[in-house]
Amino acid sequence: MKGMDEADLSLRRLQAELSTAAHNLREPLRMIRCYVDLLAEQPSQSALCVERISHGAQRLETLVNGMFECFQLAEHFQPKKIAANLVWMNAVSHLPDAHRAALTSDELPAIRGDFDMLTDVFAKLIDNALKFRSDQPPALHLSASPDPAGADWRFSLKDNGIGIEEVYWERCFGMFQRLHAQDIPGEGFGLAYCRRAIELHGGRIWMESAPGSGTTIFFTLPSPG
Repeated sequence: MKGMDEADLSLRRLQAELSTAAHNLREPLRMIRCYVDLLAEQPSQSALCVERISHGAQRLETLVNGMFECFQLAEHFQPKKIAANLVWMNAVSHLPDAHRAALTSDELPAIRGDFDMLTDVFAKLIDNALKFRSDQPPALHLSASPDPAGADWRFSLKDNGIGIEEVYWERCFGMFQRLHAQDIPGEGFGLAYCRRAIELHGGRIWMESAPGSGTTIFFTLPSPG
């Protein structure tokens, strides 16, 4: 029964994501069509039309690439024994804006996972925290402990950012979900990617947060066995 419930939940989540994807892909397509029509009617507006069409095509490509990155994770999944410390350090070294934050961690355990995929997870979580920073200098701390719910390791990444109201916690992990409209760059794929990657490892991911009090992202990963 539990397996069926989880499968039903996954199916409903996929249906919701595909519906949202269709809605979001229509917007740049409408813009492209609008400026193609304008170009045909008013050739004198060619410079503006080409600029807008190019912008729409680039955004459409970004959306499609983000979807494929999320949906094709299983095809590249290669778990093995890895040191979480090395994953964390690799993620930090690949982030151009990492120097803007105080990034610290406890001694992290060995786990079983895909090194490159988890590097992307850590990097996307850090990048997300930097985007939603408060007026304070950004500070993030990663820790791990045995998971009391039965999984092998529970990781927690705590930041001192602007925080999120509880009503939005689950929504944040959906594809295309952006809580701050155009104020903060991005297309809403970061946390969706993280959820798919963590679930592919057999774990789960969630958050606890409050406006003005920062956010803690929790996720579980298996031990090497």
